[in-house]
Amino acid sequence: MGETVFVKEVVPHIDATYRTWGNREGRALEGYSQGGRGTTRIMFKHPELFLSVAPGGSGYGPEKVIQEHEGYESETLRFLPIGYNTWDLAKAYVESKDRPQLNIMLWDGTKCFNFEFNQKFSAYLTELGIKHEFLVIDGVPHTATGSYDKNGDDVMGHHQKTFDAHRPK
Repeated sequence: MGETVFVKEVVPHIDATYRTWGNREGRALEGYSQGGRGTTRIMFKHPELFLSVAPGGSGYGPEKVIQEHEGYESETLRFLPIGYNTWDLAKAYVESKDRPQLNIMLWDGTKCFNFEFNQKFSAYLTELGIKHEFLVIDGVPHTATGSYDKNGDDVMGHHQKTFDAHRPK
């Protein structure tokens, strides 16, 4: 339900309440850890909503478990529908016709327990032909603040570059 609330209620509320551009050219999405997983799911399922996306420290390992075990992350936790994981959603994004281009930056610290699967997911996106950047943050464990302290300007710079390139003329 979190995704539904975010997509159908939060985004429209922000556009109705604040002076936004009211379209994807003015929207970015970013999340860390579980939020990175959610960011990745949302960006591939709803690419029409966001232009610039930057999931960081994301748990693509558990997402792979979900993909390989019919939606089960553990004995007691199952995600439905089947195929609702970052790996399958990335593939579905590639296979969809007329999909809007996403400007993607994955980012993670080299000492993060998710780093290996962030590398694997980046390689998978490359294999699928999904253009993206992968920012490697040297020596940082699983911490958003540590990542931002060391390379936060690079993550924000990704969004700024994206918006500059798509600014209405």
